[in-house]
Amino acid sequence: GVVYRFTYLDDRHGIPIVPYGRASLAYYLWSFTAPNGDVSESRTVECPNAGAADADCTGNLARGGSLGYQGTLGIAIRAERLDPSAETSLRTEMGVEHAGFFVELQRAQVDGFGASDKLSVGDTTWFAGINFEF
Repeated sequence: GVVYRFTYLDDRHGIPIVPYGRASLAYYLWSFTAPNGDVSESRTVECPNAGAADADCTGNLARGGSLGYQGTLGIAIRAERLDPSAETSLRTEMGVEHAGFFVELQRAQVDGFGASDKLSVGDTTWFAGINFEF
């Protein structure tokens, strides 16, 4: 994947806001389990009763992987700018260049690039938290 952080506002003007974006390929592994904990089976022409207790054959196992992509847009606030003495201490004693808060929106389109025989497991979601840059 690739990441770009727009640090110009903080580096040149002291505005502690850092917008960023991230894009990457993704491969998600997935499986479905039956109530007894075994991997579920899907019916096939050769095994129309797959998964049934009285079935004497095995269907297709409900597990696999899907390839796709995901992208993220976010914004970070560099909180160390609020206390310059803490900023110096973080950098010299702990090796932390920046510390702050972030919020981001992520979109994952993981469906085998539209393949009809792949499970679509992508989603749109958001994250928030604390970040540290070393």
